[in-house]
Amino acid sequence: MLSVIAVLAATLTLLPAVLGKLGTNINKGRIRLRRGPRPEGEGPLDRMLHRWGRFLWRHPFPAGAAALIVLLLAAAPVIGLRTNMPSITIVPASANARVAITRSPGPSDPVRPAPSRSWFPKGSRTWP
Repeated sequence: MLSVIAVLAATLTLLPAVLGKLGTNINKGRIRLRRGPRPEGEGPLDRMLHRWGRFLWRHPFPAGAAALIVLLLAAAPVIGLRTNMPSITIVPASANARVAITRSPGPSDPVRPAPSRSWFPKGSRTWP
């Protein structure tokens, strides 16, 4: 949580200060992605991506609808997901854990001393 707050503080304070200090000089730098021209020219991947970009540019709504359908299909298994904490009712009534939880004092009950042998019913070794 502390890292999120630190990044948020840096984003809201440091970034505007740096951008204000740079002013219009921010556009003076040049980004060099390649060291030189490619000897083979445009490759097949470049042509395919160019065609794909042209298709998306010409048909944005069908492409967006298709992307939305893919995302909804990917999210479909999560729709019925329950993220709440389960209660003790999922444990069978005869299980030791459920018996102990139902017989234990709650947070508002007074603290009782630990049971001694004299507290158990005759012939029984379990808490009543």
